[in-house]
Amino acid sequence: MNENTKNSTNTSKVTYFSSLKYPDFLRMWLASLFAGSSHWGLIVIRGWVVYQISDSSMYVGLVTFAALIPMVVINPFIGYLADKFQRRRILQIMFFVNFIHNLGLAILYFMDLIVPWHLVVLAFVQGTARASQMPSGQSLIPNIVPKENLLNAVALNMSTVHATRLLGPLAIAPFLSYIGSNDDSLNGTDIAFFICTGFYALSFIFALMIRNTSSGKISSESFFEGFAEGIRYVHSNKPILIIIMLTTLHCMLTMSFESVLPYFSVNKLGAEGAAVSFLMMCVGVGALNASIFLAGTSSEKLKG
Repeated sequence: MNENTKNSTNTSKVTYFSSLKYPDFLRMWLASLFAGSSHWGLIVIRGWVVYQISDSSMYVGLVTFAALIPMVVINPFIGYLADKFQRRRILQIMFFVNFIHNLGLAILYFMDLIVPWHLVVLAFVQGTARASQMPSGQSLIPNIVPKENLLNAVALNMSTVHATRLLGPLAIAPFLSYIGSNDDSLNGTDIAFFICTGFYALSFIFALMIRNTSSGKISSESFFEGFAEGIRYVHSNKPILIIIMLTTLHCMLTMSFESVLPYFSVNKLGAEGAAVSFLMMCVGVGALNASIFLAGTSSEKLKG
């Protein structure tokens, strides 16, 4: 049997969920699933709460900016750390940070102490932990699944981002319209915050179960030397440069819609928090379908 036949045989064995048979990947996938559900659920609740207490879309945009800017500022540093330390440890620490963040946010809201600047600062904390978690998890994938399952594993890992855009808002939607019987009782938003906290607790538990101890290739170069080398490589590799430019434009020009969902829900649809959840759920449906399609793709032409 020649090498091409072997590759064809291995590729044909890849099914939609084939990577989940590897225990460490399954644990990481479940951790990412619960963390993503909490993340997208929190975006809905946080946007709705800041709009309620400030009646300003500007504050919603500021909170969203604080949550997303770490993706630009923090990611290069985390990529460097992922090559120096155990990637599972970085994952575990960041899941724990987000659990504590969510718990603190839930308590502040329950005790009626929340003000807009709390949400801005805590959004930055949550965004920093999220920005640190994602590249650490992605860099761990090649260490816990074989090469022939790599595209499947990457697609499944990304499906947790898109699926949870559906699952997270779905989990909290029934509660956002619920009002407690008196001022001292739990209302729906309190319950939604605590649900998101529980999701992060589960993600932390599953992350603790990951056994792989891999890190990247240890080199003597400093962070700035490695960063400069990465910039030169991207600049010299046109396909990667184009992909990064397209992704940057997409994030700059289309992702900001999340900031206007509360305003749109109240002023255009005449609805409240539950409608924000349903709008966010609709966004994730198409992306989820694409991720599932890619997870089962074995054609080299379709892989690109």
